[in-house]
Amino acid sequence: MDRTRTFALELAKLSPDVILAVGTSAIAALKQTTRSIPLVFVIVNDPVAQGFVASVAHPGGNITGFSYMDCNVCF
Repeated sequence: MDRTRTFALELAKLSPDVILAVGTSAIAALKQTTRSIPLVFVIVNDPVAQGFVASVAHPGGNITGFSYMDCNVCF
């Protein structure tokens, strides 16, 4: 996790327009790093329970994406 946090900080410092995060550890590290850069996740199990998004219908904040629960539904 330390390396993931380090990479997340380095990536956020580049100020990209958007970041695509694959997996729970990546989005968790990025969530701690930025609240202004839009983050899109894939392959995350139950993003609501993990606190990444407020709800399926209205994710809120700067994070959105697709989960294991239903890959046909976009958050």
